[in-house]
Amino acid sequence: GSKAKKTQNIACYDEWVNCVKKIEKSNQTVVAGEAKGKGKIRFAMYNKIGKKISSIIDTFTKKDGYTNNMEIEDILVKGSRLYYLYIKDSKQAHLRCVNVKSGELIDDFILKTKNSVEEMKLYNNRIYVLTEDAVNVYSFKGKKQSSYKLPKGTNYYSKSGEYVFYNNYDDISVSGNYIYFVNENGVYRCSIKNKQGFKLYYDAKDDFNFGQCRVFDICVAGKDKFYIMFVEKDNIDLNMPTKLVEYAASAD
Repeated sequence: GSKAKKTQNIACYDEWVNCVKKIEKSNQTVVAGEAKGKGKIRFAMYNKIGKKISSIIDTFTKKDGYTNNMEIEDILVKGSRLYYLYIKDSKQAHLRCVNVKSGELIDDFILKTKNSVEEMKLYNNRIYVLTEDAVNVYSFKGKKQSSYKLPKGTNYYSKSGEYVFYNNYDDISVSGNYIYFVNENGVYRCSIKNKQGFKLYYDAKDDFNFGQCRVFDICVAGKDKFYIMFVEKDNIDLNMPTKLVEYAASAD
């Protein structure tokens, strides 16, 4: 079965970085972060040795309704367009598109969902949205195409019986033909094609990391391994990951 192979502590930094994504079929990486001035987001492109090669700023207008409570979830560069997903006020899921060279706005629309939005991913020209009870899949035009009900389990860490913001276990990753979902029980996966539902892929009952920490992010790196970033569970003031664990994937 799956097991932890390598653990690495993560240093925390004061500078705010919203999202980092490698550009497909390229040696470049795009980094999203706040720029000076209200309602401005900077997207900087770096080459494989870490040198900045270009930078654009996306400016939100009053009509866009920019707030400080905005989370950039994922980025995709496709031709002359830069797409990115963001969650506004923990409930509105948006897909926004700008020109990759000028930063000029091309489009921004809301993905309609009944429940609050926890996480979003871009994969194979589809948008995967994690809500309280399901993973919903949308086209790039915002049309809902399918929905996958989440497995039973505690998806939130609470202290003294009260829900603590950002102290959630749950996260998703999409790789190959599967959606991967992690909660306190471990890692589940669900086939995108046959819709048979989520099945336990990695049982975390004996995993020290799941017992002492809460999940920040999961990334499935193909068939052989996956990575999970953890945050110290009892430190409610710390919301950035402090540990990265590499797991060997189960053989099918």
